[in-house]
Amino acid sequence: MTAVSDQVSDLARQVETLLDSGQGRAAVDLVTRHVIDAADGEADALAVATRHRAAVRHLDQVAPLEGDWPTPTPDHFAGAELAEIPASELTSELLASALEHHGSLIIRGLIPTSTAERLLEDTMQAMDAARRYQAGDDPDSLSPWYVPFNADEQFSFGQLDRKLTYDVGVVLTAESPRTFGHLMEAFAECGLGEVLTGYLGARPMLSAKKSSLRRAAPTSPTEWHQDGAFLGESTRTVNCWIALTDCGVDAPSVELFPRPFEQLVPTGDDSAWFHWSVGPDTADALGTDRVIPEFAPGDAMLFNQLTLHRTAVDPAMTKDRYAIESWFFAPSCFPYKQVPILF
Repeated sequence: MTAVSDQVSDLARQVETLLDSGQGRAAVDLVTRHVIDAADGEADALAVATRHRAAVRHLDQVAPLEGDWPTPTPDHFAGAELAEIPASELTSELLASALEHHGSLIIRGLIPTSTAERLLEDTMQAMDAARRYQAGDDPDSLSPWYVPFNADEQFSFGQLDRKLTYDVGVVLTAESPRTFGHLMEAFAECGLGEVLTGYLGARPMLSAKKSSLRRAAPTSPTEWHQDGAFLGESTRTVNCWIALTDCGVDAPSVELFPRPFEQLVPTGDDSAWFHWSVGPDTADALGTDRVIPEFAPGDAMLFNQLTLHRTAVDPAMTKDRYAIESWFFAPSCFPYKQVPILF
C-alpha cells in the first residue's frame, strides 16, 4: 500500500467515526480539507461518498419546515423581459422575487471566467473518462475523472442510470469526483449556499441523479418540459444551471417562458415525444412570450421545477455547448429516489 493509500485509509476511518457519532458535516469538512490540501485522486471519491452517507443519515432526522412558503415578495424586476442581475447583487430576496414573478433569474458572472474554464476542462476530462468506462477500460485508470457512484443500498441507482446519461451526452457530477470537488469550491466562493438557504428555509441538499455535466450539440433533440413532471409538482427546489461556454449564438442555449407557472402544463399530447414532456402544440397554445438568452462562461440561471423550458438548438449553429446543472432541495422536501448529497 502506498503512502497516499495509507493516508486515505486513515482518513476513511476518521470519517466513519464521525458519521457513526452523528457528525456528518464534520466528516464532510474533514475529507474536503484533505482533498484540497493533498489533491490525491483516491480521496476525491471518498469525499463524494461521505457527502452522500452524511445526507442519508441527516434526512432520517429532518423535521418538516413550518409556515407558508414561499413568502410573497415584491417584483423587483417589474417591466423587464427577464429577471437578470450581476453576481454581486445576488440575494435570497431577489431570487425569491424573480422566481415568483418571472420564473427564473439570470446571474451574470456567478463564477469567474477562469473557474468556468477549469470546470470546462474538468467536464471534458470526465466525459472522455466516462466513454472509456463504457468501452470497458479499467475503472482504476479513470480516477478521479470518472468513478461509478455507489449509492446507499436503499436507493435504486446503477448501470441503467449511467446508460441513460451517456446516451444524451451527460455525466452525473457525482461520478466525476475531481470535478465535483472543484464545483463545490466554486459554489463556496460565490456564496450560493447562503442564498439558497435563505430562499429555501434550510441548508439544501443536492440530487445525485439530477446534477450533471452536460454537452448539447446543435443537432441535439429537444423537448419542452417542467422538471416537476418527475420531481414532483409541489416541492422546494432550485436548479443552478451554469454555462461553461458561450451559448445562444453559435451554440445551443436554453429557451424558456419568462413567467411563473403555478402548476404543471399537460404533458404527453400527440406532438410530444415523451409522456413527461410538453408537446410543441401545447407549448404554442401557451403564447409566444418565449426567450433564448445568451450566456457567457460563468453566467448562470436559477429556476425551479415549474419553469417551462427546453434546450434551444438551431441547425445553423456550429459549436457544442457545455454546462453544469445542479438541483438543490430543502431537506424536508427531498424526493428520496433522487439520491441525496450533503451540500
